Amino acid sequence: MKIAVMCESLLLQKALESFVALSLSSKKQCDLILSDKKAEDSKYIYIASDKEADLQKPFTKAQLYALLQKRYAQLGNEKKEIRTHKEQPQSIKEEKFAQLEQKINRLTQEYQENILRALKEIYG
Repeated sequence: MKIAVMCESLLLQKALESFVALSLSSKKQCDLILSDKKAEDSKYIYIASDKEADLQKPFTKAQLYALLQKRYAQLGNEKKEIRTHKEQPQSIKEEKFAQLEQKINRLTQEYQENILRALKEIYG
């Protein structure tokens, strides 16, 4: 699912962008548009405090995600996940952690060697 965010309110714009972080897209390429201005286009989801809004403020992430899934389905598309976080398989995370651990150990060893070398130079 590709989502564009077009709001006059900068605060609402940034909040919505963080909620749908990895699903963000340009207006031309998007499936849905989150906006604080009312529009007649079916791609638009109107977010405001008034009763005519598709999603009334204040709202939760869960309410936003449910509305996005519902509207996406209404457009005739199959359900797709709203990507909010980078997902990595556990093995990749473990591999990256092991690489980081090796680098930290190597840097610690180099630091220890440099300190010992400096002490030997000074105290002979």
